[in-house]
Amino acid sequence: MKRIFPRPLALVCALVFLLAVALGAAGPLQAQDSPWSSPVELTTSLSQWDWFPDITTDARGDVHLIWQTAQCSTAYKKPCLMYWRQRDGGWQPPYDVFLDQGAGQSAIRAAIATDRVGRLHLIYLKDFQYIVYQQAWISHASSARAWSEPRRMSGFGHAYFPDIAVGPDGTLHAVWTESAGNKASPDCPLGDCADIFYRQSTDGGVHWSAPVNLSRSEVGTMKVHVLADAQGRVHVFWEEGGDRWVSDHPVGVAYALSTDGGQTWSAPQVFTYTEGFPRQIMLGVDGQGQIVAIWRLVPGDGIYYQVSSDGRQWSAPQRVPGIWPVESTAVFDDYDVAADSRGHLHFVVSGRDAPAGRQAIFRLEWDGTGWLEPERVSPYEGYPEFPRIAVGLGNTLHVAWFSKQWPGYEEGQVVRAWYSARAIPAPAWTPAPMPTPTETPPPPTRTPFPTPTPFPTVPPDAVRPFNPATLYTEGDEVTELLLALLPVAVLIGLVMAVSRARRR
Repeated sequence: MKRIFPRPLALVCALVFLLAVALGAAGPLQAQDSPWSSPVELTTSLSQWDWFPDITTDARGDVHLIWQTAQCSTAYKKPCLMYWRQRDGGWQPPYDVFLDQGAGQSAIRAAIATDRVGRLHLIYLKDFQYIVYQQAWISHASSARAWSEPRRMSGFGHAYFPDIAVGPDGTLHAVWTESAGNKASPDCPLGDCADIFYRQSTDGGVHWSAPVNLSRSEVGTMKVHVLADAQGRVHVFWEEGGDRWVSDHPVGVAYALSTDGGQTWSAPQVFTYTEGFPRQIMLGVDGQGQIVAIWRLVPGDGIYYQVSSDGRQWSAPQRVPGIWPVESTAVFDDYDVAADSRGHLHFVVSGRDAPAGRQAIFRLEWDGTGWLEPERVSPYEGYPEFPRIAVGLGNTLHVAWFSKQWPGYEEGQVVRAWYSARAIPAPAWTPAPMPTPTETPPPPTRTPFPTPTPFPTVPPDAVRPFNPATLYTEGDEVTELLLALLPVAVLIGLVMAVSRARRR
């Protein structure tokens, strides 16, 4: 590349999906000289739209995809999540992970990650209310029964935008946005705009630390991400000045750093720019330990980058050469990044390769000192956005995204999800054998997730601890149940009183 510096239902769904895969593989959706495979559509027989995919790879190099679809059951038209696994180069039948949860429930906005001991970790928004976590052994992941019961992560405010990462020591790092009772402000006139919350687990997701508020924002937050690097640092970054539920008044993008594995946190840095508002921040750490952040300018016509060695001092913003952002504001669009075996960073963005060019998904490669020429990933069809990337065995790029009929807001139009891959000239890692779990295969019916111990106390030196009065604990489930049963108890009491009165 040129260098530039600066179940039965599940069975039916699976058969239809495999047919779509075959058709997608046969269709010439990409130019013949493209290094990327022909895009395969992620869809089911019941789906009217498919969007917001996420993707990860395991130590064997297998690919794991999760995406949001409009409907998984004929009885209830609720959005849900589909899971699809590539094993030894072949695709297993997809299935709805959450069909067993009961009627009328929904699951959206998922993030998925793998660890070194052979588990999948999933976090998502349940019933448009709160963030939950689940896990499954990869060796058993061909069945929806393999997943643990949902574990609630968020409190009782409106929650959205979850993300999860696995550190090199196996620690799980989870983040999301949630309204936290903030006071009204000029940018948040109704109050209660969302803040950024963080929790971690050091035992594979069985127990989680208490939530910590990283932002304490007066203007709201959106699209948070978390990254754990090889140096023990944890990076959390988001959009400042927007809120999924209340308002959208962009201010810039923000960044918080922990240098001790998530125990304590820096005060957030807010990146602003004189010519517009930075949005859609994505951050990666290259093979030299450099922190590289990119973001787009709104309004504006550029994608910019900044570099830091310590997460405290940053270079001045510079344009990423050869790429222009999408023309629309793309409120829910997002970027992603992954590192290969050489330590090169591969950013995927929705954009254009000329000021008047057509929209597509592009790969931007950072080699430690500069940028290579942008490479188109998706075909020029529709308006593709929200790319996600994972690297398999150090030298294979796997990318998922969705495309729309028209630019702008997604809902109310046809949305389709896609997957494509390509090899890159980087050393390959040796596939690691998949660990065999000590537990038995999944039973015919799913079993509850192990009950965690009470939340630990937030360390006194942690920045911005969450208000303990609003912490969610296991006892809250009992409280919620009692409150839910209270009207029934009152009604029974009235019936008994009337019955006794009639007997007298």
